[in-house]
Amino acid sequence: MKKLSLLLLTFTLFYAIQCTPAVDKEIEVLNKDLMTGHDDIMPKSMKLGSLRDDVLTKATEGGNVSKSEAAKIANNLQAAEDDMYKWMSDYSAAMNDEPDKTKKVKMYRTLKVEVERISANTDSAMQAASDFIASKK
Repeated sequence: MKKLSLLLLTFTLFYAIQCTPAVDKEIEVLNKDLMTGHDDIMPKSMKLGSLRDDVLTKATEGGNVSKSEAAKIANNLQAAEDDMYKWMSDYSAAMNDEPDKTKKVKMYRTLKVEVERISANTDSAMQAASDFIASKK
């Protein structure tokens, strides 16, 4: 029994030592990807509020269809902004509050998928807003 316990302990330590560099490297790579996503989206997010205001202002120049369309676009712009701020909060928690590296990798993977989704939604909402504003000139 002692030998089995010693063997199990040795195997566990060996496994933990072998996995740590790979996990650390994955955390490093994922973190870089997350920061790239953040740096891509954040400047756009800073413009969403004024873009939303512009859409709603232009909607007053049109009929009911314009107002309905503008409300939908404004909601999408607000959702993109809200999603980004929630993502930043989740990223901060993963980066600062999760000591377990395996859980951190899992959280980072989820955050990577989310930041890609947020980027696409932000671009789509901004394009719809720009198109709406251009059509009302």
